[in-house]
Amino acid sequence: MRRTTGRKTYLTQSPDFLVLGAGLIGLSCARALHERGFSVEVVEAEQPGFGSSTAAAGMISPMFDSDVAALVKTSIESRDLWPNWAAELSDATDIDLGFETSGSVVAELTAEESAHNESLEELARSLGETCERWSSQQLLREVPTFNPETRGALFFPNEYRVSPSQIVTALHRWLTARHVPIHLQRRVERIRTQRSIIELSGSGWRTEVKGVVVASGAWTSQIEADWHAPVRPVRGQMVSYSGLDWRLPQSLRSGESYALSRGDKLVFGATVEDVGFDETTTEEGKRHLDEAAQRLFPSLKWKAIADHWAGLRPASADGLPIVGPLRDHPRVLLACGHFRNGILLAPWTAEKVARMAAQEDDAVVESFLPARF
Repeated sequence: MRRTTGRKTYLTQSPDFLVLGAGLIGLSCARALHERGFSVEVVEAEQPGFGSSTAAAGMISPMFDSDVAALVKTSIESRDLWPNWAAELSDATDIDLGFETSGSVVAELTAEESAHNESLEELARSLGETCERWSSQQLLREVPTFNPETRGALFFPNEYRVSPSQIVTALHRWLTARHVPIHLQRRVERIRTQRSIIELSGSGWRTEVKGVVVASGAWTSQIEADWHAPVRPVRGQMVSYSGLDWRLPQSLRSGESYALSRGDKLVFGATVEDVGFDETTTEEGKRHLDEAAQRLFPSLKWKAIADHWAGLRPASADGLPIVGPLRDHPRVLLACGHFRNGILLAPWTAEKVARMAAQEDDAVVESFLPARF
């Protein structure tokens, strides 16, 4: 293990790029960089998937979370990458990723939700996205356990879902099989950018590298640096129910809630809470989720919550991801601030980061560059 100015560096070599964070975004970027021929190492403050990656539901739904044109367009591009991306990763690692292509339903219970769906349908049509209008009778045929007071739904057949924990496991296996070092329990506390090198340091160690990919999720703003990335943690609590005698055939959304079946469980979420770096679950959050779940599926009144967990989503100041090089330091690439779209945008982000590392002229997307802050 080499040393620099008398303090340990935990890197095994001097990589072209050091990826900060072994969540889904960081591991995906490391894989894409390795495939491009760059030497890569990863440092992670905790364990692979720590943070929001493995706490997420795993919905790949580009029409769900934003009406910002640039984000919706990018989300559709990333959604279209997912089938081949998942198949290649699954084949290479022999891991079932839980990738399902059954689509998603956006159900309506109120006049406000019906009006939202009208706008959503108009947006989908303008983007060439396939969607179907379902009557209340058709929704209840497809999802008999849904609230019978429904007004109807939109069905998006080209939306997917995946198991986030299995994706993280597969990416970790893919990288280790190719001898890409992943250094765990190594927190980066400071980054200093100089003319030709980038210096990183933590408790009792420092090192110098040629390039860095900052994929530190909600903890990005905790790194002391000579640049600013306004990313804050937003807690999302989720619950699951087990022992049900029914399974959702599609992912389902209604209002601010969503639900999907994973194995023999129904996963339901999620709260949106600005509480800083507090990952604890609360009885208030649990009660809110249980009431929301019973509103959609009345039969859950007779079921106790089986599991209750929380994760910290990385939200940027404007709600859009931060993906791109620093204006004055093109070898520092940011890949953070994905908020509730980290699973969805992972293949797209990884591809863009690898192309930016290769300095391809058309790789950047202006709307997501860190220079906007």
